[in-house]
Formats: sequence, C-alpha cells, structure tokens
Amino acid sequence: MKITTPAALRQALEEAVPPARIGLIVPSSNVTVETEIPRILARASSSQFSFHSSRMRMHAVTPEQLLAMNAQRERCVLEIGDANVDALLYACLVAIMATGPGAHRDVELRIAEQLASGGSQAKVLSSAGALVTALNDLRARRVALIMPYMKPLARSVVEYIESDGFEVPAWRALEVEDNAEVGRIPGDRVMAAARNLDLTGVDALVISCCVQMPSLDLIQAAEDDLGLPVLSVGWGPERHPDFVHFFFDIGQGDRLAFFYYFGWEPAGDQNAPGDAWARLPHATPDFFRNSRHIALHADDEEDLLEYRRRLDESDWPVEMQVMHETIESIYTHDPNGYMLEITRALRPVTPQEDLDAQLTIEALCEVTAGQAPSMDKLLTRKAELIVERAAGWERSHPGWRETEKETV
Repeated sequence: MKITTPAALRQALEEAVPPARIGLIVPSSNVTVETEIPRILARASSSQFSFHSSRMRMHAVTPEQLLAMNAQRERCVLEIGDANVDALLYACLVAIMATGPGAHRDVELRIAEQLASGGSQAKVLSSAGALVTALNDLRARRVALIMPYMKPLARSVVEYIESDGFEVPAWRALEVEDNAEVGRIPGDRVMAAARNLDLTGVDALVISCCVQMPSLDLIQAAEDDLGLPVLSVGWGPERHPDFVHFFFDIGQGDRLAFFYYFGWEPAGDQNAPGDAWARLPHATPDFFRNSRHIALHADDEEDLLEYRRRLDESDWPVEMQVMHETIESIYTHDPNGYMLEITRALRPVTPQEDLDAQLTIEALCEVTAGQAPSMDKLLTRKAELIVERAAGWERSHPGWRETEKETV
C-alpha cells in the first residue's frame, strides 16, 4: 500500500516495465487531463506509458453533484485495479477540497488501502495532494489562485489551501458551472484573470485549480509575463530542474547537505568577493536561492512546536511546515534573507536507506562524469548497481529480510 509524491511517482513510472500503466479516475465530463498528461510525460521522459481511465458521472460542478460523484470512487478503484496499473491519479481537485481540510491525505490512503486489498502495490496520488506538495517544494507561502468554479466552491478551495499552512491573498473565480464548458475556457480569459490579480508579495500563482480547465500551454507564457513561478493543479513550472538532495555525515551528529540540479550551471560571477549568496544574480529562481540554507536539530515534536510558537510571535514567522519521509521541518528566513530550517527526526534511518543513498551518490558521480547527465541516466545506472551488488549484499547481511519486515 503506497501513497506518494509527484517526484516519487515519476521515479516509480521510470522504473516500471514499459509501458508503465497509469490509471486515471476522472469526472465523466473531463476531457482535458487525458490529453495534457500524455503531453507532459512525453516532455519529461523518454519512457513509454499507457493510460487506463475510469469515470465518475458529473456534469455540473455543484456541491450536490460532487458529493454524488465521490460516492462512485470505490467502483472506479475496483475497475482500475483490474488493469494492474503502476500508478493511480485521482484527478478532481474540488471534489476532494470541498469535503474539508486535509481530505486528500485520507482519500489517497483509502484508495491505496482498497488497491492493496486486491494485491496491488500501485502508487496513489491525487490532484489536490500534488498541488499541496508542489507549493511546498517551491517554498511558496503566499499563493494566488485562478479557478473556474462558482464563488462558494472557490472559497472552499481557498480555505482548504489556507488550512495547509499557505496564505491566499489573491484569487479569482471564473464562475463556470458546466464542467464541459470549463474544458473550453479560452486561455486568453485565464491570462486576463491572472493579469488583473494583485500579485504583490505573492510567491507563486496557481493558474488553474482544476484539471479540466486547460493550462499546459499557459504556464511558461504566464511566468514570462508575470515574473513569478506559475503552476497548475496539473503541472508545475517547467524551469524547475530535476535534482538530487544528499547528506554527508561530518561527525557529532551533524551533516553537510548538497543539492545537485541537473542541467543547471553555476549562477553569478564565481570570482566575485563574498559568499555564494552574494554572487547570485537578482533573477535567480527562489528554489535555487533557498537551497543555500542551514538546518538545526530539534529533539522532538514538542521542541519543534515550541520553536514554531516563538517564531510565529516574532518578525520572522514560520513560512511552511513540511512532513518529509524521515523528518519534519519548519522553515523561515533570517534577517539577512537566508532560509533557516528547524527539523526533528520522525524515525531512524534504516541500513537499507543508507545503502540506497550510497548507490545514488555513486551513480550520480558516474553520470556527471559523462555527457549530458540526467535523472533518467542516474536512475538507470543506480538500477544497474543494485543488480551488480545484490548478491554481495545478501551475503554480507544475513537475515536482513526479516529485519526489514519488522521495520515495515
């Protein structure tokens, strides 16, 4: 049983036996997600994919029809499970967000449990969960939204996103109730709505909070026009490169962490005086600028929440709180503009994860020594290293499978 993140989902699809099977659960009147997903995956990967949809009846985007549509979820999951998919995407944002704060976590878990009961290990992601994760990945705190919904439903989306720790100072509802018409909203109308928003102090714009409202061809144009990161519930900014985040133990319980961004050249004048931050040009994207940060250790959840309380009462309140795989972190910026992270461990790192990290670093070193390094090449080389060393690992760690079962 697995729920997932967009990055983990992509990796799972890359590692699947081609063609990777993607299951989609969509409203019956949705015609956009099944055309835009193949296009975006074709841009992001050379892998082969097949798509397998199940549909929930819905014509008008109203609370009553969304409730009736959600009741069809279990039937759709059963149908998708029969296709033995590698991943399942639950593609209706407002149907989840209208049911209350944090609902995407419950929906993803319930779908994963239902699939697991039939023996499926497919990874599960919802459009609502993907949006929350993408905003956290962008380190965005203040976000603007454009939605096709009527205003009462649009307000429920705003409240949902705010409940996950974001601020929504600007939003616009286009008030289109017929879902078929949502799929025909002109890009010019969406761009006009974006230009009319007050984006002062906004970290990112979600140009489409609906997988039915076409957005793929708008993202780059909106970024160029508005000068800030733009994403939609379907897709994120294309300029964010693939990256690897890894840690080196430097003793005394401390670690030195690095980001490696594929295809990203060093920014600024490397011979200029001052530290790396001082050499970054003004237009450096926030994701790259914020990769230069310090992380401090908190002993437990109580300490972390106390740090949060004190920061929230200061001039440097917490900008986001993120539950990573093995740690939970809060983030802010210090008076000099540097990002500060305070983090606590959620569980010990397993020997298998240590080995996985070592293989990732070895594969990264090898592919970056060659031509045109990429995440695809790293994952391919890492898989080769796993095959090459599997027998040796079994011999040097007798009984590890039983230990792993206990860990799980």
